[in-house]
Amino acid sequence: MRKIDPEVHAEKRRQILDAASICFAEKGFEATRTADICQKAGISSGKLFHYFKSKRDVFAAIFAQGKSEDTARLNEASRAPTTVAALVGFFEEALSHQGNPVLAGLLFEAIAFARRDAEFAQALERDELHTRDQLVALVETAIAKGEVAPGTDPLQAADWLMGLHDLTILRAVWDRKQAPGTDRSMIETLVRSILSASQRQPGTSGENS
Repeated sequence: MRKIDPEVHAEKRRQILDAASICFAEKGFEATRTADICQKAGISSGKLFHYFKSKRDVFAAIFAQGKSEDTARLNEASRAPTTVAALVGFFEEALSHQGNPVLAGLLFEAIAFARRDAEFAQALERDELHTRDQLVALVETAIAKGEVAPGTDPLQAADWLMGLHDLTILRAVWDRKQAPGTDRSMIETLVRSILSASQRQPGTSGENS
């Protein structure tokens, strides 16, 4: 049996997802045909179904890939010498999507698709919880390093950081007038403000619920 090169397999899979992302963003999930994806990716239908079971699987895999990339970035941030600076870098990556029409279209389709596909909605919710857990761990690391006040509530800070990250992505993909990179100083100010403002109130434990 011929061995499959994992790197080649992963690269071909990414090419298919990149092509599908454009199709879904331009036409929407319902109007996109598997033939459209194959044409955009330059592959046969047999090749597409070698990697994915259905059009729905392709759509879900796009967001799973994005989640995997975010997880890797936050894992890298956890090993950075300066945790707060690494967090700011995570937000900067979101800004790098400025004016990206593909991501804008995908976000719109994800919201619509989640309303009619419970399994997809649950996957998005699990991803959100996983991201929150990673951010909680990062805030705890920052506290341990002395970068953030010991009275900071990691869960509260993580929730606000997630909200800021979502808003950063939305601003980036729909705001095409702002010059790239001009929001970095504001992002850093907001991240530090969230961390300094998320103080435990007297009588609260700050534990995850």
